[in-house]
Amino acid sequence: MKLSDYLLPGTRTLRRRVEELQTRIRSLRETRDGWKVRAKTAEAAFKKCNRTFQTDPHRTRGILEEVLREYAERTGYTFPVPVFHGIDIEDDMIWSGNTRAYFTAGLGAFEHVKKAAEVCDMAPHRILDLPCGHGRVARFLRAWRPDAALLCADIQEHGVVYCSQHLQAIPVKSHENPERIHLDEPVDLVWVGSLFTHLGEHRIEAFLHKFAQILKAGGVLVFTTHGEKALARLQAGETYHLRKCDPDAVCKEVAALGFAYRAYHYSPDYGVSFGTRNHMESLGEKVCGFESVSFEAGGWGAHQDVHVWRRAGQ
Repeated sequence: MKLSDYLLPGTRTLRRRVEELQTRIRSLRETRDGWKVRAKTAEAAFKKCNRTFQTDPHRTRGILEEVLREYAERTGYTFPVPVFHGIDIEDDMIWSGNTRAYFTAGLGAFEHVKKAAEVCDMAPHRILDLPCGHGRVARFLRAWRPDAALLCADIQEHGVVYCSQHLQAIPVKSHENPERIHLDEPVDLVWVGSLFTHLGEHRIEAFLHKFAQILKAGGVLVFTTHGEKALARLQAGETYHLRKCDPDAVCKEVAALGFAYRAYHYSPDYGVSFGTRNHMESLGEKVCGFESVSFEAGGWGAHQDVHVWRRAGQ
């Protein structure tokens, strides 16, 4: 099936407009006089138009169906209920790639959560997705466990409301200080995708304490970090949106200490972190009494490491 098969006439027109804007931007960059101002205007129009195109519901439905069909052929698994296909136009994650990449990333995260539950021989009845965004992963968790209580938390309240409206999720007010996150009841499983990748060690410790508090005894924590794959990207030229970063210094720090953190220029409390498996596991054992169940280097998107921990107790 071709991409054009997913598009209604109006969406085809939108796609042509996206392509025209891309051509216009390239042309402006090749000129000298005043190109920056005109290119900036064209790029703003392109981003708005492209986001509308990427989130068109007729298009997202077809692409999701194709992604799920390929997944079923590969794994033999089909969801018991339909997976929600909508993407909110305010979803920041759609900026990172195209619609197919968006669904593939969410499905890849779900696959790790599902595998973790199977390894731990559990059928979770209460699941927390933090940070949930606009449901990139939560949509698959909802379809996997349609009768479970799905809790969605994020500091971006718009995303939490979106998940509540479209995924029947229980909204949870999140906060940068995890001690200010409160649940009425403990949960069986927590998914933490690409949060620790942006925090320093002390803030990671604080969140680990919180997850230990809200997980039931024997509950499962699935989270991601930047490890060797991410360090290789850094050395290959990936900036991770850091203005000033010496890749060699970061790698030496990780080799010596097991962890390194570099803040973004606009916030000392938010940036990019890198850590080894051994360092993270020692942190979990020392701080919160977690035990490691499994680990996969670069398991999420051939990029972020995936850790599965279990809270002590039965």
